[in-house]
This record gives sequence, structure tokens and C-alpha cells, in this order.
Amino acid sequence: MNGHYAGMVSTQPSREYAAGLRSDYMDTTDTCLELYYQATGFGSRQHTILRVSVMTEDMKLHELASTGENQTSWVRIFVKLPDGFHRIIIDGTHNSDISVDDVVVQACGRFG
Repeated sequence: MNGHYAGMVSTQPSREYAAGLRSDYMDTTDTCLELYYQATGFGSRQHTILRVSVMTEDMKLHELASTGENQTSWVRIFVKLPDGFHRIIIDGTHNSDISVDDVVVQACGRFG
């Protein structure tokens, strides 16, 4: 998506509501993920509002990064993905207005 971002507005009262982006399974050997996010509007309790995980082909979930920080400017998340075939999962909770932009998955050596 060139020139677009994904956003989730915190309009629902239930804690069970979440949104996510999921990739197909891909070879993540020697690969890194970079994204930028903003999160505003959640209450005083600190909790995870954005999480980056991978799922193995045998359905095991591994969390790579998470944040519960309220950020009004764009913040970078950068993670080295594990070797093998994985599905990349980016999840957010409803407790905050969250925007995710510039998600890039490529060989780690290509990042500056």
C-alpha cells in the first residue's frame, strides 16, 4: 500500500475487540521487520496495545515485540524475524486509537 496506513479507532467498549494484520506464511530466514505506529487515547492502566508476533507452521505463536506506550508521534519498531517459515502477525487492542504505517519485511542487510 503506497501512501496509506492502517488504523483502528477505540470505539467499542469490550476488551475482547482487537484488530490485526496477518501475512501469508513466508521464509523469514535472515529477514527483519520494520514498522511505525502511533497510539493515543487509552486510559491510565498500562497494558499491551500493539504486538508483533510470528506463528510457526505448527501453529506456535512467538511474540517478538510489544508496547503499551501512548505515542502521539510516529515510533519505529524493528525486529529480527526468526529463521524458518512463519506467518507475521501485528495485533492491536481496542483500548487505544492505533495507526500502523510503513510496514517493511526484507533482508536485514537492506535496512539502513
